[in-house]
Amino acid sequence: MALLEDILSMILIIFFLIIGIVILTGQIFTDQIKDIGEEHRSYLFDYYSTGMNSFMNLRETNTNLPVHILIGNYISRGETRAAGRDGVSINVSDELENLLNEFYGENNYYAEIRQAYTDTTLSFVFDGSNSNRNEKRIIGERLNSILNSVNEIFGDSGVSASAKIYVLTEESEIDACEPFGDIHRDKCTNLNSNKIYGDDTYLVVNRPVDLSGRHGFVGDYVESDWLGGIVHAEKLFRRSILGVDEREQDVHVVIPVFDQLSSSSISDGCFDIPRSQSYGNYIICRLCDPECPVERTEEQLADAINYFLDRNRNSIVIPIFSFDCNFQYLYEWNEISLSSNDPYYNYIPPSVGEFETLCHHQECPGCRPATGSERIDSTDESRYQNVCFKDQCQQSILSQMNAIANPTGGEGVNIANVNLIADQITEKLEAAFERRVLVLGQKEPERTRYVFERKILLPTLGYTEVYVQIYELPK
Repeated sequence: MALLEDILSMILIIFFLIIGIVILTGQIFTDQIKDIGEEHRSYLFDYYSTGMNSFMNLRETNTNLPVHILIGNYISRGETRAAGRDGVSINVSDELENLLNEFYGENNYYAEIRQAYTDTTLSFVFDGSNSNRNEKRIIGERLNSILNSVNEIFGDSGVSASAKIYVLTEESEIDACEPFGDIHRDKCTNLNSNKIYGDDTYLVVNRPVDLSGRHGFVGDYVESDWLGGIVHAEKLFRRSILGVDEREQDVHVVIPVFDQLSSSSISDGCFDIPRSQSYGNYIICRLCDPECPVERTEEQLADAINYFLDRNRNSIVIPIFSFDCNFQYLYEWNEISLSSNDPYYNYIPPSVGEFETLCHHQECPGCRPATGSERIDSTDESRYQNVCFKDQCQQSILSQMNAIANPTGGEGVNIANVNLIADQITEKLEAAFERRVLVLGQKEPERTRYVFERKILLPTLGYTEVYVQIYELPK
């Protein structure tokens, strides 16, 4: 009996030993398979990653340009085509996909290459005319909150937004930067005719007529030449990054703030009045002539649009316009008298009441009286009343504004919606960054894939976010 028990015990021990050996062998075999699989996947990941690096540095044969240059120009400058052999242009994204097909096989990849957030400059260009004085104050009070809103979208990306302020004025003794306070004074610059028109001008700028011997003031033209002002601001921005390749991608948001047509809503006829005629002719013409001189800056507008489109992914125009009735009508103008031989004699009504202006009368159609809270009588020695100036030009002003803003991805903002200004700027800025993306291939979520994300530095583009899916070939 004892012998039988010993035999059974031995059999059980051998049985369990065999089971243990089988389990251990199976585990070892499984681990080996797992190790081989992980090693294979690791190998493929490194292979695909290295392949993408090689792809970025490959020289595309049609253009003889490195791929990273083609990608950089595509994203930062919007260059969707490039000059190929024999001067025949190629479609950049098509050529890049052809190269990726050679690397990984057709339909075996998906790639997104997008520019990371970059340093951004907001350049405010103010119509320096007196009727735009409230607009300067309004923006000055909100400048910090606008900058904070922009910086919020950048998060912890390490980039930031900064402001530049330009005020169009011919009066050097006037402190045009006063509305922006001490915090922003060092960012504020006066722009006069010498700076705007004396520069090495890219544009065929429609400069003021020669005003020597005439009543018209250069200042009346310059202080409202917001087209010339925003082009000058863009030139200064481009010079600040000239030759610094890694900053080629910096974004410039140009924000003209105005209430008149560019170069003013004052008619051409007023600037043509010679000094041989009474000075009163110029004052009456400026107030009462209803003409909207749109043609005066047509050529300048077309050239400005082309200039901004040179960097359409980098420069956005977001105009802020105002139709407030705060043109200061000086009561002393009621005393102007013209002879029947003067060209603007018919704009003067037979009589003007003590608390009226010429704008109260139909003989002076270029302006109208303000009402309610907009009608303000000053109490200083130069007494005035606010009036609405050139209402009939508002549609032309909007047309000018949209013509320069829309092609750059911008949009006009009415200063009456002042609380929405920061939102509008951040919305357009985010949209601009969203456009800076190149997508190659198609997503196929059901397939096994190797995914890698990284930031790489590309010439002419700066830091770039690369997201790539490489699909495993079917077995």
